[in-house]
Amino acid sequence: SLVRPILSGICGSDLSTIDGRSSRYFEDLVSFPFVPGHEVVGSLEGPAVSASGVELAPGARVVLEPVLGCSARGIQPPCAACAQGRLGDCERVAFGHLRPGLQTGYCADTGGGWSQAGIAAHTSQLHEVPDQLSDQDAVMVEPLACAVHAVLSAGIHEDHVVGVLGAGTLGLATVAAVTALSAGGHCPFPRALFVGARYPHQRRLAEELGATAALPEDQLSRAVRRQT
Repeated sequence: SLVRPILSGICGSDLSTIDGRSSRYFEDLVSFPFVPGHEVVGSLEGPAVSASGVELAPGARVVLEPVLGCSARGIQPPCAACAQGRLGDCERVAFGHLRPGLQTGYCADTGGGWSQAGIAAHTSQLHEVPDQLSDQDAVMVEPLACAVHAVLSAGIHEDHVVGVLGAGTLGLATVAAVTALSAGGHCPFPRALFVGARYPHQRRLAEELGATAALPEDQLSRAVRRQT
């Protein structure tokens, strides 16, 4: 399917690649030239089927699940990670009928969200956006999904002390995920949720989102030690 970008996020990994700070390890997981942009909300250029099997009409808004796993690469049978739904651990991101690319936005064959041109996307990557969700909210689905996945995978208990390192987009999304998921009964809220934040406005936002306390980065480990 072809997806026309509406909005695309600017991820820290994009910026580190552009200014040359990304690891040399990364080079084997990309193909050049690539267009950045993997946090994408866009509209379909033609009919398509979503990852959940819903038939979508041209013009429907979708968000991308950007990882180019075995299904997107036409590889059968899938690797062990993909077979278990852990696309982020796919072992074959440099193989199949696509050139190497960890995800959309790092692959020469797919395009990326920072372009006005269409992005080539596999059915497994497409998720329909509800009408009540704005474009500005929908473009946050991918980073928020990362935070939700981390929280659900962490095995948080009521007697735990949780420290979140940093209060950028993903750090704040993680705090919001802990609060929302505990309120919804999906996991307990920890005994303490501390956040290390560089800037005062980040500390304010972290506490508004549910952190027990948000502290300057160099004070986080001391706060955790006191609590434990």
